[in-house]
Amino acid sequence: MFASPDEAFYSVSGKSFRMKRLSFSEWATISRSKEAYTINPNELKGVKMEKGYIKSFGWGMAVGMLVLLIVIFSTGWVVTSNSAKAMANEISENAVVERLAPIAVAQFMKNPNREEKLKELKGLDTWKRADYVKNQGWAIMPGEKESDYGVARECARLLVEPVK
Repeated sequence: MFASPDEAFYSVSGKSFRMKRLSFSEWATISRSKEAYTINPNELKGVKMEKGYIKSFGWGMAVGMLVLLIVIFSTGWVVTSNSAKAMANEISENAVVERLAPIAVAQFMKNPNREEKLKELKGLDTWKRADYVKNQGWAIMPGEKESDYGVARECARLLVEPVK
C-alpha cells in the first residue's frame, strides 16, 4: 500500500487505514465543527507508546520546567522570602532617608557660614561630600547621637544639585 502525498497510513489495533493529510486551515475548520471526530478510548486498546516518544516527552518536560523557572524568577514574577525582605528593607531605608534629608538641609540653613560651607562642599569630590556633611553635624537628627550615612549622602545631593 502506497499513499499519495495527500494521504497517510495509520495503524490502530492491527487495522490499517488511509487518511487525507489536512492543511492547518482544514484542521482548524474540522476541529471547530460539531461533527469533529473524537477518539473512543476503546479504539486505542492495544496501542503502545514507543520508548523514544516517552523519552523525548520527558526531556521536553524537564527542559520546559527549567526554562519556566529561570524566566519567572529572573523577571520577578516569583519572589523568594529573602529577596522580598531585602526589597522591603531597601524601600523602608529609602523612605526614611527621603524624610530625614530635608531636616538635615534645614540644619545646614541654620549655619551662619552656610555660603562658605556650600562652596567647600561643591569643591569636594562626589564621594567625599557625604563625609563632609556628616562631619559638620548637619545629618545628626534631633535626639540622635550619630548621623546616618544615607541621610548625609542625600543631604549633600540636595545641597549641591539645583532644585528642579
